[in-house]
Amino acid sequence: MTVIERINIKPIDLRLQKVKECTEYFIELRDNSLLYSIRFHADEPKDEEDEALGWEEKFICVTNAVNKQYISGIEKRCTEYRYWGVYIITVGYANDLKLYFKRESEAQGIFDKLHKWLYE
Repeated sequence: MTVIERINIKPIDLRLQKVKECTEYFIELRDNSLLYSIRFHADEPKDEEDEALGWEEKFICVTNAVNKQYISGIEKRCTEYRYWGVYIITVGYANDLKLYFKRESEAQGIFDKLHKWLYE
C-alpha cells in the first residue's frame, strides 16, 4: 500500500457542533483505497430540538478505510447552513464520508484532488 497523498483538513464549527480541540483530521489517498480519520472534542446540544437545554462535551473518533472500487462518486455543494461540503459517496458502508469547509475554494481544492485520484 503506497500513500499517494495525505491531506490534512482544518475542522470548522458547525451549527450543532462546536469544535474545542482537534488532534487529527485527514484523508489519505492510497493506491487502491482511501483512509479517513477524525478525532476531536466538541460541544453539542443535549437536545438538537432545544439548544436552551444546554450543551455537553463529546469525543468524536472515526476512522474509515474505503476500497477505491466502493466509492461511487464525489460531490461538492453548499449546505443549507452556508458551509461547503465535499461528500465521498460509498457503496456498502453505513455512511458517506463528509468533509465541511468555510470557503468554496477550500472545498474545490479537496474535490479536485479526489477527482484526480479517483478518475484520472
